[in-house]
Amino acid sequence: MSSIQPTSLPFEIYGLIVDCLAEDEKNYIAVRACSTVSSAFLPLTRKHIFSSVWIEDQPTMDAFMTLILCNPEIVQYVRKLEHVISNFDDLQQILGKLTNLKSLVIRSYTLGMFGCIEWVDEEIDFAEPVIYWRELLTSPIPPKPVFLKDYTTFRECASTSKKLAESQHPNGLPIIDFTELATITVNCADQEDIDAVQSILIRAIQLQNLHLRMFDSFTYSNTRLAEMIIRSIRTLKTLKLAFYIVEESSEIVLSHLCQDLQTISGDNIIESLSISILVNPGSNLAKGGNEWGLLDKVLTKKDAWFRLKQVSVEIQVPTCLQIDDIIAALNNLPDNHFKGLSTSETISFKLAVTRNPNY
Repeated sequence: MSSIQPTSLPFEIYGLIVDCLAEDEKNYIAVRACSTVSSAFLPLTRKHIFSSVWIEDQPTMDAFMTLILCNPEIVQYVRKLEHVISNFDDLQQILGKLTNLKSLVIRSYTLGMFGCIEWVDEEIDFAEPVIYWRELLTSPIPPKPVFLKDYTTFRECASTSKKLAESQHPNGLPIIDFTELATITVNCADQEDIDAVQSILIRAIQLQNLHLRMFDSFTYSNTRLAEMIIRSIRTLKTLKLAFYIVEESSEIVLSHLCQDLQTISGDNIIESLSISILVNPGSNLAKGGNEWGLLDKVLTKKDAWFRLKQVSVEIQVPTCLQIDDIIAALNNLPDNHFKGLSTSETISFKLAVTRNPNY
């Protein structure tokens, strides 16, 4: 690789050009090509190529660990890691190297949600067999925590989340420090998932955005949202809730949600609230039941939501049935049960009725 030749252009201009190329394409084809121009271009291109890393299996893990152990300067560019977890010890090793990491996504093999490797730049030669990276480890994990800003976990990853929250270095410092966490997205299907989330939330003292997806009514009804977010009630600004529960008990879920919202009203600084709920066509909710009116009453209670500016409600219905009449009835909710929200002068209210193709 050659060194860059003198030109009349300031070097900062090349950086701006690379930045523009990175914005225009997802796979960084042009950016990777730029990395072959000159060694001087490597910092300009690597900050994009390695900003987000996906590790989907053990061979990918081996390749990436070998890469960063042979090229340690690369780790400074990694800001987001998406990992299909198979071995917690390996995850612990990689987290010990990525000290600038800000966003972590944990997935499970069983969900089959695989991606593609996009972090290879053109100056790395993978023609040679990948060295088994454990042979390159000459020092223990650096005893410094990773301060995450964003964390996402999917179903069947509860044990990993709990280990991340509780695991410590030999010096007592946490491997992952969640105290600066601003955004968390979680998927909960059972009590184990809830327990794992709570182990993180009690540490997230600066949490601003929570996106919670629930797949089981019993789990939610016995956990209660208010108890989960009570430690973040003074910092939480955006709350997104989604309930994918195909049961007759969807009315119970909405009723418990209203109770939770009533509990946190008055003490919170929430500015944006988003609720998505999948309703069974045979339920009272699908017929425009009075439970919707209770939600309207809670959210428009005087002096209860001082900072609330936006409320969006998405009602999802399965696509397996002919339910045009149900959709028509639900679209009339603003006139029948959401009068307070739809006429509010301080809250921007949006209602959407959609078909969910997965049910």
